[in-house]
Amino acid sequence: MLKLLIFFGLLFGVFYFFYYKVKTFFTNLLTPPQTREKTSEPQSINKGEMVKCHVCGTYFPSNTGIKKNGKLYCSSECMSKDNQ
Repeated sequence: MLKLLIFFGLLFGVFYFFYYKVKTFFTNLLTPPQTREKTSEPQSINKGEMVKCHVCGTYFPSNTGIKKNGKLYCSSECMSKDNQ
């Protein structure tokens, strides 16, 4: 009885494995390439105009900077250096 239970368990496992592989294959085959996820391309983090820090001269995206008195700074350290 135990041999029969092990046999059917293995048989079920093999069928389930092939069912999953065939299902994944046909899903990828029928899905247009534009809608598939692209994991190999890096995602851009910050988009925006690149500006130069008033103190250190480092270029950074304008939407990530700190603005004070009409000047853009790359960090709070540069902002405090300019105030001294």
